Amino acid sequence: MCRIKQVAASFSRWVDDRLIDLVEKVSTLRYIVVFAAAVIGFGFLYYLLTQCGHGIGRDDTALDNSTVFTGIYFSIVTISSLGYGDMHPMGISKILACIEVLFGLVIIGIMIAKVTSQRLSYRVERLFSSEARKRLENFAEEFKKSQLDFKEIMPNFEVSRFGEIVSTFQKQCTEFSDYFSNEANQEEYFRIVPASTIKQVGNAIDNAFSALKYIMEVKEEDSSQEMTAIRNWSIPEAIETQKTVCRLVAQYADEDTRDVFQSIENTFTQLEGYFAFPEAPEPNQSH
Repeated sequence: MCRIKQVAASFSRWVDDRLIDLVEKVSTLRYIVVFAAAVIGFGFLYYLLTQCGHGIGRDDTALDNSTVFTGIYFSIVTISSLGYGDMHPMGISKILACIEVLFGLVIIGIMIAKVTSQRLSYRVERLFSSEARKRLENFAEEFKKSQLDFKEIMPNFEVSRFGEIVSTFQKQCTEFSDYFSNEANQEEYFRIVPASTIKQVGNAIDNAFSALKYIMEVKEEDSSQEMTAIRNWSIPEAIETQKTVCRLVAQYADEDTRDVFQSIENTFTQLEGYFAFPEAPEPNQSH
């Protein structure tokens, strides 16, 4: 089993490297085309100018047997700053050679920067995706624990214990909402982070609120002061934090992920009927 895992990990790294190479090749292709076009274009100019003594020379004398390939060869040597010294520009070609050298330095620098930037960007995205996945999985485990706590409290229900569980659950909701609001407020987050992990935490949230809803249904008639405080303060605040999460998912996530969080909002709608504030009676008017 350990050997299989090692082979799988090696294969995964190989695939990652091939993907990086493909991205780099496609992205730098246009620069390579521009570079090649410049080499050929300057080569033709050197060839044409040589015919009138302003192109390529040797020992201060214009070449008398210059060809297109000679011009391209000189262009390659010039743009790459190799400078073998077997040929040199003459007349107007001196200006062209200076321009070509500067162009070569710029375009080569851009290509190197592009390749480096894309490789680094890919690695950073992979690292961010891994860290975000772990963070979301931790949140999912915490919400699952709250769900179990809600289920386990029912046989021997105690309001004080229920209040502790709801308080912990409320803090979890706030922490998750803060994290999600900071990280997932743009479409890039949902492109980088696996949708399956986001749906996993969404299902855990929905299950926890569903377990809480069951308690509210059973204890609907409990009007004790402590239960009323939980019903009218802690639970609504937990719901409000998750509504922020649902709005971000609805705005940026794919359809399957939106469906999961739409289920959470449906649970909220059902829950809200159990903690609505009673309307205050109209004060008696004395005449």
